[in-house]
Amino acid sequence: MAYIIYNPDSEKTQISRIAENDLDKAKYPGMLSETITTEEFNFLKNGTKKIAGHNGTNYIWEDTVKSSENSGIVFPDQSFLDTHISILIKNIKVFTESQGAEGHVDQNFWNTYISFLESFDTSAVTYPINTSWEKYCEDNSINYKSLLQLP
Repeated sequence: MAYIIYNPDSEKTQISRIAENDLDKAKYPGMLSETITTEEFNFLKNGTKKIAGHNGTNYIWEDTVKSSENSGIVFPDQSFLDTHISILIKNIKVFTESQGAEGHVDQNFWNTYISFLESFDTSAVTYPINTSWEKYCEDNSINYKSLLQLP
């Protein structure tokens, strides 16, 4: 079972984090959760869909990348990808450089991911990239996690 994690004072559509399983869910004490399918978890993890609403029973999903010509280009050139990777590194370092990261079960993964991002050769990529960075990683067998999985 996978989960959407949200703050107790938020609506179900205002997600804070995602958890792939019960063990990951336990990393967010004091937060509320809603069960989602593995497929829905992957929508959020790889950034291909976002939550558009909740009908009281189920989440309503919306594509993040439109299929119409040009609007589906997420990274038209290297500078866009470089900027995105810099933002990822900055956000991940907020966790890895915090006191809470020391000894955390996910610390090694996030440190390894930062090292990968810092050494990734964006000039070797064929542009444009018409999908999210996370989907690009999935499609190219790169070990990754979404920022929504940060502790």
